Amino acid sequence: MTQTEKQYPLIPADNCYLYILATGEKEFTIGMAGNPKLGGNAIYGKSKAYVQAAKQTPAKLVYYRCFEDTLSALGFKLLLEKLAPASVDRIIRRMNPTKQDLSHLFQKQQ
Repeated sequence: MTQTEKQYPLIPADNCYLYILATGEKEFTIGMAGNPKLGGNAIYGKSKAYVQAAKQTPAKLVYYRCFEDTLSALGFKLLLEKLAPASVDRIIRRMNPTKQDLSHLFQKQQ
């Protein structure tokens, strides 16, 4: 069976970001979101309670990565969730050696 446009339609979508919030020493919250510079940002989580808990946890943004499609971001998110905290910490330190808070990069320009 061959792939046709009817079977697998191409849906134009904006970039999807994968992010990691540090909630403690080697404790992380891994999530996905739409483009943070746009209003009405979509957050993908397990449930509304999961998203609410993530918002209430004092955390800092220590890692983000942009993907062109949601499926790739979801695959990487699932991989990170299966890794040991020390391995996730190593991935974070490749991009952000001092684990500084990167949230200032995504604040809305007034």
